[in-house]
Amino acid sequence: MNKRNFITGIVVLAFFALFYVYSGQLQPAAALWPRIICMAGMVLSAANIVISGVKWKQEQSQTAVFPLNPGQIKRGLMLTALTAIWIFLLSRVGFLVSSMVFTAIIILIFEPVKDKKHYIRDIVVTVIFSVLLFAMFSLLGIRFPRGILI
Repeated sequence: MNKRNFITGIVVLAFFALFYVYSGQLQPAAALWPRIICMAGMVLSAANIVISGVKWKQEQSQTAVFPLNPGQIKRGLMLTALTAIWIFLLSRVGFLVSSMVFTAIIILIFEPVKDKKHYIRDIVVTVIFSVLLFAMFSLLGIRFPRGILI
């Protein structure tokens, strides 16, 4: 178990570091909050790596070499690819549109119950959440990319 936590900690640390680097492309006022979140995530991930590494060294039982099953790997790669597409489209179609589409796709793909009622609920929640988030940040004076196409 500690080996799994150690490997997961490295992946999560890399994820936060990547987003910290990409937050440099934002305006300084807009980059403040993402950088704080990324720094907190990197510190917690590093602490998890150290603690899990020490515990892993202490226990000599090594069970599975790779802790994830194929389904988890597939979902993780799909989520990573969709996130990369969202980042790419952010400056082209704008924050609001790309975030709504990205969130709707993620919710619809990972929805455990696939029926009309749940799909409608997910789309309505996505639209409301995206618009409220955009409005909240607009009130704070943070300007998001509008996009080239819109």
